Amino acid sequence: MELVITNGTIVNASETFRCDVGVQNGRIVALGTDLSGDENLDATGKYLFPGLIDAHTYLEHPSHGTRTADNFFSGTRAAACGGVTTVIDVAVQGEGGSLLEAIEARHALAGPQAVVDYALHASITRFVPETFAELPELFNEGAVSLRIDLARLAAHEADDGALLALLETAGHEGILVVAQAENGAITERLQARALADGRVSPEHFPGAHPAFAEIEAVQRLLLLAEAAGVAIYFSALSTHGALVAINAARANGQPVYAEATPSHMLLDSSLYGSLDGQHYIVEPPLRVEADRAALWRGLTMGSVQVVASHHRAFTTAQKALGDSFATTPPGIAGTETLLSLLYTHGVKGGKLSVNQLVGAVSTNPAELFGLHNKGAIAIGKDADLVIFNPNDKRILTASALHSEGGHTVFDGWELNGYPETTISRGRIVYEQGRFTGEKGMGRFVGRTA
Repeated sequence: MELVITNGTIVNASETFRCDVGVQNGRIVALGTDLSGDENLDATGKYLFPGLIDAHTYLEHPSHGTRTADNFFSGTRAAACGGVTTVIDVAVQGEGGSLLEAIEARHALAGPQAVVDYALHASITRFVPETFAELPELFNEGAVSLRIDLARLAAHEADDGALLALLETAGHEGILVVAQAENGAITERLQARALADGRVSPEHFPGAHPAFAEIEAVQRLLLLAEAAGVAIYFSALSTHGALVAINAARANGQPVYAEATPSHMLLDSSLYGSLDGQHYIVEPPLRVEADRAALWRGLTMGSVQVVASHHRAFTTAQKALGDSFATTPPGIAGTETLLSLLYTHGVKGGKLSVNQLVGAVSTNPAELFGLHNKGAIAIGKDADLVIFNPNDKRILTASALHSEGGHTVFDGWELNGYPETTISRGRIVYEQGRFTGEKGMGRFVGRTA
């Protein structure tokens, strides 16, 4: 065998056991004891996790007159150094273009640059018959979902009727619909009022994007999705009220899933009043303690299935470009810190088991998005592996990270546990603090039945 990892404690979503792992041709080919390979890594005292699937990233994305700081090379490099072996990025339909063209444009950017594997959400902006006609081809082209942004329906010249027609088509084709839910008419009105009154600083951002705008959008989409017979996945959920509505729909048999981010689980809206409040501007906004507690509780109880970074990095200079909260590019870097933050505050914090962690960041996104070669340590799966040292205590600093954003809102936080080695399809891409991957070695992975 080309590579063997010995003496590690394997953690899958449903089991934990001691075992050696043998790798050949990018796949796991053996689980046993006393294995030996051409190269051997000793994981004594360490966990061996399946590689993370970061279910939402935004690499090389335009925003508010600028572009995210990370391209597909620097962004996937940061991912690899945090234990992420697959990112799911967003392919946004261009003005006048098609969804399939958007996917091809993403391939042109990602293919030559990605150092870990990547998949794609297809994000619709044109609610027209020509786009609906493309939907049967989306999964054939490998897209893992159809994404909609409810806050921008009006900007996309769509109403609830067009939305229902889209959901009906998606339901007929068995397509999973990913939604970022916010009532754009409400937020636009409140934002315009705040700006007109001179309330332009970051501390006024949450008031323009109140919790009820998310809750209303979630409730409305659940009703439309039930009528259309389509499964819904809510991304970057931020409010207790929205989770209550989702839980009620699920209890009634509706296929609905929820995703949270470390930012919304660990940070709160009081930070908008700090001197660097612009760094915390993210969509949806950070909320209050009750919302944070509800997200943790949902993850523990299984009503939140996935935790994703929504990595959308901007430099300090880019964050200072806007003259108000409305023109500040929204986003927080997070793919490299996803695993360590969740382990520190979830597992070490007594909120999660280590198996639940693996479920939220690897197994569940693999199952929901049809990435069936990933998400678990088992014979035949891709050899996407993370050797994680639970005894590695350190202070997180922006200078130690690999994003071109050069900034983290978690700077100075203490971490209890850190990835030591990341292996992508049998190749070591990160080891002992050093990036060892190569540009372009990542592959596109599409949804499979």
